[in-house]
Amino acid sequence: VMANLRAAGVSKGDLVVVTTRTTPAYLLTWLALTSMGAIAVTANPASAPAELEGLLAQTTPKAVVSDGAIGLADLVAHAQVSGLRPALAFDACPEFIEG
Repeated sequence: VMANLRAAGVSKGDLVVVTTRTTPAYLLTWLALTSMGAIAVTANPASAPAELEGLLAQTTPKAVVSDGAIGLADLVAHAQVSGLRPALAFDACPEFIEG
């Protein structure tokens, strides 16, 4: 998880929106961000896309982590936040949870 966050350009002090259900993916992400010194901005994955886009605009995070409950690529594409990158989509990458 940490390697993917770093590959997305996340470093100490960066904000990262985490929109996952309460699963091992959430815990792994939170631990990785904390270890890196990055800041997790949690968002309810059941939120409407407009609410999530508003959160992204207000916080200007470096990256977004999702568990597949939302369309991560679509959200990032519509957010209009400069430099925003998808970091992880756990349903698309189950090895991050299992390995």
